[in-house]
Amino acid sequence: MQIKFNQSSLEGEVSLPASKSISNRVLMLQALCDDHFEILNLAESSDTKILQQSLITLLNSDEKFIDIDLFDAGTPFRFLTAFACLLEGRTIYLHGTERLHQRPIKALVDALQQMGADIHFEKHDGFAPLVVYGGGIRGGVVRITGNISSQFLSALCLVAPSLEFGVEIEITEEVISAPYLEMTLELMRRFGIHIGIKRNSFDEIKYVKISRQLFEGDMFIVNGDWSSAVFFYAMAMLSDTVNLRLCDLEMDGLQGDELISIIANDFGIVTEQEGLDILINRSSLINENYEAIFSFQNYPDLAVPFIVACAIKYPKCKFEGLHHLALKESNRILALQNELEKVGIQLKYENDLLSISHLDFINRKGFVHFKSYEDHRIVMALSLFALVGFRVEFDKGDCVSKSFPNYFRELKKIGFEIID
Repeated sequence: MQIKFNQSSLEGEVSLPASKSISNRVLMLQALCDDHFEILNLAESSDTKILQQSLITLLNSDEKFIDIDLFDAGTPFRFLTAFACLLEGRTIYLHGTERLHQRPIKALVDALQQMGADIHFEKHDGFAPLVVYGGGIRGGVVRITGNISSQFLSALCLVAPSLEFGVEIEITEEVISAPYLEMTLELMRRFGIHIGIKRNSFDEIKYVKISRQLFEGDMFIVNGDWSSAVFFYAMAMLSDTVNLRLCDLEMDGLQGDELISIIANDFGIVTEQEGLDILINRSSLINENYEAIFSFQNYPDLAVPFIVACAIKYPKCKFEGLHHLALKESNRILALQNELEKVGIQLKYENDLLSISHLDFINRKGFVHFKSYEDHRIVMALSLFALVGFRVEFDKGDCVSKSFPNYFRELKKIGFEIID
């Protein structure tokens, strides 16, 4: 697959996918709720489809042993590890790709075991495959670190109302990707769950108490995905003339990556809500020597496209709070270092600070072949190089289905040429 961009301006209308993060959480709430309710505009991402099918299997199978292949779906893996503990009398085998088996799960398993869950690591301690013996989990007080994945905390919160003693979660260390935990809790509140929270002086959640109670089902409409919108903001950062409409996207504060609409102001990009759509325009040109340090501790999905955009045009920017990127679908820091070196850009990463050096980047525009690492966000971010004169080729492009199945179709609508 090759990508080119031959226009002088970035203009057009983009249809964004529904939010994968919201879809996955509402699917869990639907499975946990006694009252059936309808979900409208559910994400078509492969992650969401895997979670939906897995829940159907778990809730409808009469088998005592249930095999669940989660492929590379990290969020469903974590959420279903907790959910499987509720299925009394069932043995659930959770497994997936080699990369999924490399992603840590021990802190979540330890927390569930503190509450009575019976879970075993089949091969390597702390990693999938897992064997979960359903039933036995009762809840109670649990301590868990917040510095590995906020999804561990979300998984515990989601099952808490179904447990005999509820859950009191004491969080050690700072929560990374904290907006995703806030999203989980807010969605639970919308479904009738009362939640007690204590925060520290920095407004960070340190304690969550959820008693046994019933979810209240109600129809839910999933909004557009801000994590996907980030890629078009990154394109806007690289373009002198910008007039983009992002359809079905709202500034409602539920998705953390909405922060990009604020950060983009620093790069002359303005955002306006018009009905149910977002309009993006350039208000001014920004000096390419612009300097700032950006932290992505809480915004991992925002990091990769933003780093690539800055690497191309704003190389004096620096980035921190990136250590968790090594645990994603690929080691995203290493992937970016390897691929940007092909176009004369060096990323230096030391003590959780990433800086950029241009080598011979300006003189090497032309054809470039990038490795995908079978990572959707790496592919979408590296496609930005087409905007500055490169003819970009990927070994695999279909991995974008994990979050944005129609990404390349949407690129065509705003002037990109896609050659399969």
